Order: sequence, then structure tokens, then C-alpha cells
Amino acid sequence: MRPRGGQRRRPASARGAAAAVRAGGPAVPGAGGAAGRAAGRAPGGAQPGAAQGRHGAARAARWTLSSAARAAAARRPRAAGRVAGGRASARPHDAAAHSGRVRPGGWRGAGQRRVVNLTVVKVGGGLLGGAAELQRVVAALASRRPTGERLVVVASALRGVTDSLDQAARAAVDPRAGAELERDLVQSLRRRHEDAAGADGAAAALGLRTSLDGVSRLLTGIRLTGELTERTRAQLLAHGERLAAPLLAESLRAAGVDARAVHAEEAGLVARGPYAVGSCDLPASTQGLGGLAHELHDRILVLTGFYGLDSSGDVVLFGRGGTDYTAGIVAAGLAADRLELWKDVPGFLSADPRAVPSARLVPELSFDEACELGYYGARILHPRCLEPLRGRSLSVRVRPVEGERDAGTAIVERAAGAPGQVAALAHRSGVAVVTARGAAMVNQPGVAGAVLSAVGREGINVDAIAASMTSVSFTVDEADTPLVRRTLRLLAADGGAGIDEVELRTDVALVGLVGDGVAADPSIPARALSCLAGLGSPMELISHGPRDVGLSCVVPQEALGPALAALHRTFFESQVPSPR
Repeated sequence: MRPRGGQRRRPASARGAAAAVRAGGPAVPGAGGAAGRAAGRAPGGAQPGAAQGRHGAARAARWTLSSAARAAAARRPRAAGRVAGGRASARPHDAAAHSGRVRPGGWRGAGQRRVVNLTVVKVGGGLLGGAAELQRVVAALASRRPTGERLVVVASALRGVTDSLDQAARAAVDPRAGAELERDLVQSLRRRHEDAAGADGAAAALGLRTSLDGVSRLLTGIRLTGELTERTRAQLLAHGERLAAPLLAESLRAAGVDARAVHAEEAGLVARGPYAVGSCDLPASTQGLGGLAHELHDRILVLTGFYGLDSSGDVVLFGRGGTDYTAGIVAAGLAADRLELWKDVPGFLSADPRAVPSARLVPELSFDEACELGYYGARILHPRCLEPLRGRSLSVRVRPVEGERDAGTAIVERAAGAPGQVAALAHRSGVAVVTARGAAMVNQPGVAGAVLSAVGREGINVDAIAASMTSVSFTVDEADTPLVRRTLRLLAADGGAGIDEVELRTDVALVGLVGDGVAADPSIPARALSCLAGLGSPMELISHGPRDVGLSCVVPQEALGPALAALHRTFFESQVPSPR
């Protein structure tokens, strides 16, 4: 059927960006702010004056789709690799116009049938370190296709790439940084991805240049202006996944498996919130994801994790480890039968094996337990990964690459075991205890609220909290202590919270016991405190979270190892049948 209405012919620059994406190259966002304007003046970037105003590049790069064209797009098949979003509107000389950035939303998925026997697989960066590791992943994925299983793979950046991009961005702010910063990083990234592709010819087909050019432009802009905004940082860090997804897709094709890389822009992953730690709009994203469903009968789709695009077309990251969260969104949006999170560990263990060598595999956890372990510091699963999956009928498993289908840890909405059993231990180092004291706090309502609100307005996360008549104590990441100190001193100067003194202590660690109902069973805290007291180490901020799923305390950093070992002996190696 011929679509009603028509689309204007796109400017040559926008057509070129679309062609780059159709050819397999990543969509590269333009640099925003002063860094973006400076990138436009750099060799290879846009012409001077292209981005007018602080957000000129963002406005110029927004892609639009008329109502008539959108309705027609919903009725026609989607061409493989086509840029989601339809008609482009961009200035010919705008750097962002050449970058291929698109408005999220994708093609409509309404009216499409659910894909049967669909598994979403998240491949972590720890599994993408080099050629040998990549081939393990490729072999495992290829072995699933003959069974008739449909696969969507959500890929992280190669191990260490996100850190390299972040470090380079911060180094570029230094006025002493030279042009060799961009050159060295781009060469390093190119070698790293080509080496990972190995000798199977996948490197020749990789569309690395577009994304690497984007990395170079962004770093040049940061270096020339000395400015690193959260918006520009998000755009830069997203390139790690934009490089990894085509690498994995090309490696699958080299192994004889039809596969295609899909970026978050094309998949229509709609994000909102702060650039560094945003959230995904599942209803809006489901519309775009549905447009990919028809391809899943014939090929594996490899999606970029870690980020989405907001309503302005800007990159919004989902936080470190956010590819887990992306996989959860994709599984929910496509109504998948299974979600598998492939890791470089056997699954969830009863404790960190580096601290407790006798740690054992936990065969099953509830959603609440898995999330609580993530909040306490277990980096196996992003704490928000399971949010979009509640109330849905699908199986979730954290597992290694190889092994039987039931390998690893099953994550279920409600665990089968009786409540009041410790499922696992978790810990987090690098925390600080903050204490605000003041005699004027006595009988003054709202003191804790004022203190925590002031800290929250600065974007600082607070973990354990304890309060008395004359003090409020809480834990934060050690990196946030300078900002916390300044915030509370300003609050004390205003005199509103009755603060006389602010104390910050580092070199402490947070220890958590996790299990459904552990905090509600008085025997669990009693045994834990007795165990830790026997070590002779001080404990503080003993508290539990909502739903009685977790119990935590703070111990000195030097006592962390002995504390974890003693707790593991008490709850997992004793004769008392407390853990599962």
C-alpha cells in the first residue's frame, strides 16, 4: 500500500548520516555545549559557527516524523538497518547533523505478533576481553540457533573500554593535554577491537570509523574548551557499546550465523532523567522494539546496552552496569520467554569468593533478594534490571557462558524457600560514615529530613541511616565526601538544622546479610551481631531496608575480610539450617 502523505527530501548531510547507519556504522551523537562548538572548529569536525547557542547542535540534529508518514511506516515492512525516525531536519553544516543522531521511538510495534521462543541474552563486558573470549560467546550463541530459539543479544562495551573513555574525557579537561590524547585513544580503541575480531575477517567489515571519529570530535571539543558536561560525557561513553555491538554481530556472521547490530537509536529506547543515571520509558520503548520483531525469525539482533535517548535526542546513560537494565527493558518490551544474563562467574555466590574462598553457588534468589544484593555492592546484577520484569511470565537466570540450560542462579519473583533464611552476603568498600551533631537538634522536628534533603539535592546517594536525639549518621560513597562536607557546612551556616559539628570517617565498609524476611526474624540479627562481636571489631549503623530483605552494618575496612569469613561460617558452614 502506498503511504499517505510524503516526506520531504532530507538535506544531503542528513542523508549521509542515514547512509552511514544503513551501512552498519554506529550513530554518533554530536557534541553539545562549548565542547561541541569547539569540536566543530577542529579538523574533521563541522564548520565554524555551525552550532549556534549552547544547545544548537541538539536542536539541529532532532529528527522528526510526520503523523501521516508515521502511520504509513507502521503498515510497511521495516528495511534492515534503516534509521528509525524517518524524515530528518538538520542544518547542512551542523556537526550533529553529520553524526546520525536520531529521535527515539522507532517504528511502531502495534499489531505485531509476539515472538515465540524468544530469549534475550545480555553479554557482559567481562566476557568481551579479547579474541578468545569473544569466540566463546559466538560459539555459545551459534549453538542455540539450530534449536529454533530466537535470540536478541544486548552487548556491553569491551572490558575496560568505558573506563578508558571516561579517563580520557577527564584528562582532556587538563589545559596541558595535547592533540595526541585523541589520537592515542582512537588508535588504541581501533587496535583493541580489530584484535578482538581476530583472523576471521570480521575486522574488515566493521564500521569502526564513524564511531571513532565521534570519539575524536568529542575529545577535541573537551580539550579545546576545558569543559566536560554530563551531557558530553554521556555521549562519549556510549561509544563503547556502539563499537562492541557491530564487533559481536560481525563475528557471528563470520561464524555463519545471520546477525545484525542495532543501536539504541534504531531500537527506539526512550530514556529520561539525568544524563549519567537515567531511566528507560518502557511503554514508549516497547513501540520501537516491536518494529524489530519480524527480523528475529531469521537472524540474531545485537543491541547496544547502557544507554537510551531522551525526547531531545540526547544520550542518557543507565549508570555503570546499565546494560543489565537495558536487557531487562528489552525482555519486557518484546515479551520474551527468557532473560539470560551471561557473566564471567558461575552465578550468584553466597559471598565474594575473593574474600571467602568457600563461597558456594546460590541456586535461586527472589527478585527482592537479587536487587538488595546489588544495592549492597554485589556487582553481578544491576539493581534496576528486574524492575520492568515484575508481574511478567518469563524465566530469568544469571549464568556463565558454557553449561547446561539450568546452570547459574535462577531469579524468581518469589523464592521457594521459607522466609527468614540468609541467601547471601554482600559488601561494599569505599564508603564513608557522615555524622551531623548538634545540641539544638533535641526536640526539633524535621532535622533528619533537612539533612538528607540537602544531601539529596546534590545528587548524592545515601545508604544506611541512623539517628538519635542529637545526631544523624548515614553512609555515602567515599568519593562524595567533599561535596557532603561542603553541603552540610552550608546547611549549618543557615542554622536551620541545628548542626554544630560534621564528622566524616572513611576506611570503612558496608556488610549486608540478604534474604527474604531476615530482618524480621530476631534470631538472624542476634546471631550476626554475636558473630561480629566475637571478632572484637566495632560495629555501627546497624539497620535494615524495606520489606525486611536486608540487614546491614558498618565495620572498619581492615576487619572486612574476617567479618565476611566469620559470617559465612555462621550462616553457611555451621550445622544450624539457616541458609537455603
